Amino acid sequence: MILIILYIILVLLIVIHIVWYLLSYGARHKRLPNETVVWDFLQQTFHDLNIHVDLNRLEQNWIPSYDNTPLRVAVLPFKHGAPTFVFVPGTAAHVEIYIEFLYALNDRGFNVVCYDPRGHGRSGGPRGDFSVEELVQDALVVGKYAKDRFGGKLAISGSSQGGITAFYAVAQSDLFDVAACNNIADLTDPESLTLSKFHPPRWMVPYFVRLFLGPYKHYVVPLSFYLNFKAQKMNTGEDAAHFLQRDPLAVIVYTLGVLGSLASSPMAKPPEEITLPMLVFQGSKDIVFPLKYTEHMFNRLKCPKELMVFEGMEHLVLTNRVPEVIGPISDWLHKNMN
Repeated sequence: MILIILYIILVLLIVIHIVWYLLSYGARHKRLPNETVVWDFLQQTFHDLNIHVDLNRLEQNWIPSYDNTPLRVAVLPFKHGAPTFVFVPGTAAHVEIYIEFLYALNDRGFNVVCYDPRGHGRSGGPRGDFSVEELVQDALVVGKYAKDRFGGKLAISGSSQGGITAFYAVAQSDLFDVAACNNIADLTDPESLTLSKFHPPRWMVPYFVRLFLGPYKHYVVPLSFYLNFKAQKMNTGEDAAHFLQRDPLAVIVYTLGVLGSLASSPMAKPPEEITLPMLVFQGSKDIVFPLKYTEHMFNRLKCPKELMVFEGMEHLVLTNRVPEVIGPISDWLHKNMN
């Protein structure tokens, strides 16, 4: 009887893994949506959020990354030689989610270069399947593109996961003159476990990392597995989880390989050795990156630095609170790039 039960359990596990793998393969190789569908969604979203921008100003290009993965790059030119702002979107996101912020910066005298990270938006690569190192290399490729095109001083920025990518990029390269990150993290710092809903006992983390980067590397899980999107509200009152499900360009599943990379990727050098001027900013009520954690990371920095805390604001400051945050951020950039 015991053998029969064990046999049934084994068969069920095999079936579950086969189904899970097939679903994961389909999610990773999902086709990009029809542009008409995308346009209709964006038009309605901009209307609902009361965002008024002239999309004809937004140039679109595709450039090859270091491994020839095509990256969709969106550019808002100001003029050659003006300071240039490279922006990395956050988890699940793409250029258009930050459109109001990007246009506001362009109106304040910056060339703006933003891109869809690999596996997101209109960029190439398997959907929701990447490593932190790949994100960093992509940021450096886009940064070089921006520098070659516009000259002048170069800033890199990002929000949430994009902020981490920007932080890692300045630890790896001296391409950028300043960094302005909405959230930072050292993913090998034990305190970074507080950034995820999924935080097993610390002694178990290496074992999960081996599993996630090994046999389960290409198996997908919903983003709600490790991030609480339902607690993040858009200006319309809709929670971010539902918004992303409706967004045809958003990615709502990541592979376990991504989670393994996010739990173990080291910086090229420790935060203490970064030398360029850095702005770190966030809302005081950010529950994804608790202020206590950000202060811990900020205190590790020895470079010229400023911590800008927006009182009463939550995680989505660059989508929900642009009119209130754009002035202080752009003022800091101008001060440190002139």
